[in-house]
Amino acid sequence: MAKVIYLPEKGSEDETEQFGYAFKDGKPTEVTDEKAIAKFRGNRFFKIVGEKSE
Repeated sequence: MAKVIYLPEKGSEDETEQFGYAFKDGKPTEVTDEKAIAKFRGNRFFKIVGEKSE
């Protein structure tokens, strides 16, 4: 599991929904899907702030 934060470009909306997860106001969202985490990891608009081994 990981927590992911959306980092919008200046002037962009501060809310988005990606891969079934909603992101709002720069707050961490818990993501449990490993495939989604891998996609967020490679995307400059998202930051992973914590990962836990199960």
